[in-house]
Amino acid sequence: MSDALASAGVIVAGVLILRYELYIADLTITVVIGDFVIWQGVTLLPRTVRLLMGAVPDESEFDRIVSDLRDAEGVADVHHVQVWSISEHYRALEAHVVPAESSLQAFEDVKARARGMLETRHAITHATFEACLAANCDPVMVPGHQVEKNQCQDHDHDH
Repeated sequence: MSDALASAGVIVAGVLILRYELYIADLTITVVIGDFVIWQGVTLLPRTVRLLMGAVPDESEFDRIVSDLRDAEGVADVHHVQVWSISEHYRALEAHVVPAESSLQAFEDVKARARGMLETRHAITHATFEACLAANCDPVMVPGHQVEKNQCQDHDHDH
């Protein structure tokens, strides 16, 4: 669009110069086009920097995403949540999910519901979830989540 407007401006300036010898039209159109290009560059700069830096949502949006995941049906808790931009319109999420039920089918259902919710409410189009079951869940990362001793065997960490 900006190229079309610039071309139209140059044509108008050319007509004004040829017909009426208004040489100031060339300078005026040049300044207007230059200002327009600078304005567009300045307005695009924040989005470009956020994209190139793999920006994450601001704090309040991130908190809403985590809250919505925790409120999803079949989810006992969520931790290790990471959100980032892959492109201007493509955001991704990775999270460890503590499912309310430990069956594989229940977790697949939780993932499907969570992906739909994330895309609808938060425009997150790619989500990867890891099931964090009681036997392999790091209790430090899940506040209030208790792991009983008899569930953790054959590994060396304290509870």
